[in-house]
Amino acid sequence: MAEKTALLTWSIGQVQRAATQDPGACRALVELTNMLAPPRALVAPRVVWQVARTRLRQHAVPAGLTPVTAEGR
Repeated sequence: MAEKTALLTWSIGQVQRAATQDPGACRALVELTNMLAPPRALVAPRVVWQVARTRLRQHAVPAGLTPVTAEGR
């Protein structure tokens, strides 16, 4: 049961983070918290994509910088 709770907590945190940058993720979170959508709405393909896209953007290297790799050290 603890694993399920941890997964749910992590996934809601990811949607919350994405909601700060993506209107679609924000809408899904607002609808969930206002009980306008079922909990499974957070794992809808479009929401999962929005979360993944936000996480990829957060880990992207800013323009003008060179990423450090193991070979480049």
